[in-house]
Amino acid sequence: MHFWMEDAVRVNGFNEAFIGWGREDSEFVCRLLNAGIQRKNIALAAVAWHLYHPEASRKMLPENDAILEKCIKEGHRYAATGMWVSKDIRAKMPNNSTMAMPYRELEEGA
Repeated sequence: MHFWMEDAVRVNGFNEAFIGWGREDSEFVCRLLNAGIQRKNIALAAVAWHLYHPEASRKMLPENDAILEKCIKEGHRYAATGMWVSKDIRAKMPNNSTMAMPYRELEEGA
């Protein structure tokens, strides 16, 4: 998958609510499409590499499926826990959270 940084910022990047393996790429694409970003096929017109990483646990796949399904049904365009996190959400995060996301005031309706 390739995308412009501007488009990733527009939908607040990848949703940090996902745990383990599964559906984070699909949910990201769902928000891009819901935000009006057009898909373009570039088969054989670009080079891509997959960065090796150990396979993550699939234990949370049902919960991850539910996050994706909610994005599809509700038309989400912005991840509440993505690149930027609101004060309200940060206050609810556990103190030992591994999510080191910056805070910024989110625009109304984001």
